[in-house]
Amino acid sequence: MDLEPVGRWFLSGKYASIAWPMQGCEDKFFVNLPLRELPHFITLSIFGPSIWGLRCVFLLFYTTAAFGFWKSLNTLKLPKSMAYFFVAILFLDKGTLEMMRGCRPEIIEMAAMAWGFYFIQQKKWFVASILFLALAWIHPSMWLVALGFWIFIFSHLSKNGKGLSLLSVAGSFLAFWLYIGGDYILFFKQFSKSAEAHVPEYGFFKKFLNHFYSRFIRYWNVEFWWFAIFICSHIWIFSKWKQMSSLAKTTLLVTVLTSVFWVLILMPNHRYSVSLNMLLVFNLLVVLPNFSLKLNRKWLQLLMMTILLIPFGIRVVLGLIHREERNPHKVIAWMEEQLPTQKTLLLGESIGSYWSLKHKGTNFAHETQPQNAKFEEYDQVFFLSRDQDYPVYSQYPIKQNATYFGWQLKGKTYAGICLYKIENKETFNAIVKEGMKVNYFYD
Repeated sequence: MDLEPVGRWFLSGKYASIAWPMQGCEDKFFVNLPLRELPHFITLSIFGPSIWGLRCVFLLFYTTAAFGFWKSLNTLKLPKSMAYFFVAILFLDKGTLEMMRGCRPEIIEMAAMAWGFYFIQQKKWFVASILFLALAWIHPSMWLVALGFWIFIFSHLSKNGKGLSLLSVAGSFLAFWLYIGGDYILFFKQFSKSAEAHVPEYGFFKKFLNHFYSRFIRYWNVEFWWFAIFICSHIWIFSKWKQMSSLAKTTLLVTVLTSVFWVLILMPNHRYSVSLNMLLVFNLLVVLPNFSLKLNRKWLQLLMMTILLIPFGIRVVLGLIHREERNPHKVIAWMEEQLPTQKTLLLGESIGSYWSLKHKGTNFAHETQPQNAKFEEYDQVFFLSRDQDYPVYSQYPIKQNATYFGWQLKGKTYAGICLYKIENKETFNAIVKEGMKVNYFYD
């Protein structure tokens, strides 16, 4: 989804997309903060609309984040084995790897945060302030982290450094003004509508419970340690408040305030949590250094690594077995053969967006967010999905490798996907009916 509006800008010079359901996005797209889109500008500038290129760029951010995290841990004078251990715990984690593969902003957040923390430890205050300022322009879920550490850094800057830091803040707002063409009203309308879609609509008690369950406990079987670290950071860690350094106090406060902010505002979902997980590790190591050294037990590290690597290894093996069915390039090549490339709307699976970004005369939208897709504006409309009760226009020829040595394999692949041609508006309306129930319009 984040690639789509940037791709449209490269195709037509118009930063817009019907794939996003907020009103007006088909003319101007201002839903995302600018640094969230930066990797996609890099990808399209170098590789074009390439899945390999996009994941290559995010692998680079992932590697940068992991190396920065390792450098940060080394500033804490940990035993080398512990530094490697915590890097593995965070960056081989199921959630972190999924965010990298999904090309989500959490990976960029982790890179900015890891290196920002490192430069704080090195007392390179101005560089650290720029990184935490950048963090604020990636995603609003990290605003309190960015603000808290920026204030901490600002208090340590010299008089000239404070002036430069304030100038950089003013410069960032000027750059943002240019990014949105000065249209703050439209930005606020689109951004606030997007924010509304991420706010849970049930009561506080359920929000509170889901903050623990959906973010941490739900994946306890492969990530149980995050919940333990989460509890430490939010409860008994405050017993050390008087002995903490100012950096430790800042780290603890921004973590807890971010957690409260997420309880009140952000839909509970594990995918946002990997950035918070980095803060949880910093809490454990900065706030409770003596306790954390107790984790320097080779048998404990080996046990944790084994627990971590078993599901990681299974996912890698499964991916290799399914490599034929999972190959996105073959799906796109099949769509190239089957679909017309002028005045065509494609609904459905996200892979359709990559095909559409190769052709200026096409558009893509999810059937779950179809608000800006109009059937009557296209010569032909297709639906990319599976197991639908519509006449099949073309079926992807690669079959599912269902068993291996007699074992039933699980995992979603492209095998069995079909193209359905939507012949009339009634069928189109039936497909998008559920998605149209959500109001993303501000008028």
